[in-house]
Amino acid sequence: NATNLSSPRTVQLTGVGDAVINQIASLIQSGWQFFRNKNYNDAFSKFDEAVSLARTSSRYDSLQAEAECGRGWSRAFNRDFILAKNDFLNSLAHQSVSSGVSLNSKAGLAFVHHALNEFASAIQRALEVLNANPNYVFEYDSRIYYKRLRLVLAQSYYTLGDFQNSALQLDIIDPANAPHSTDPTVLLRQIQDMWSRL
Repeated sequence: NATNLSSPRTVQLTGVGDAVINQIASLIQSGWQFFRNKNYNDAFSKFDEAVSLARTSSRYDSLQAEAECGRGWSRAFNRDFILAKNDFLNSLAHQSVSSGVSLNSKAGLAFVHHALNEFASAIQRALEVLNANPNYVFEYDSRIYYKRLRLVLAQSYYTLGDFQNSALQLDIIDPANAPHSTDPTVLLRQIQDMWSRL
């Protein structure tokens, strides 16, 4: 609507798209599909290829974060906990990591730290997820959700001798049977029973 130019004015534009972005995104999508189907080896391969491509430019920072998160989960389900931990930590170190990927990496760290008997770190990461989203559910595997994170908390607190906080987590998971006992023998039995039920 400018008065000094013919309006509207047509301007010819040219540009070059970035095919690599689409390639990385496609690899990540395939990785999550394999992951949903519990094919963790093929999921790992797709995420690993995506990480390699994403490393070539800082433009792909957020994609690399997600690919490392997916690779971490694939490794965790294959019980390669140390390398899984490295992947989750690397994912969180990216400046462009999305909030969803961040929560998924922290949830992964909670379970991996627990598997590695790093109970204080497991507590820290589980609380970070639950404080951000008390109803957290991992969208690529609904078995990973807030009640299991609270059970990680319960067992980690128990192992560190904090029976009060351990029982409190069971109260939150299973309010119908609250308050749960803080007696170590009874509490351990309740935690083990809860693992079999969730």
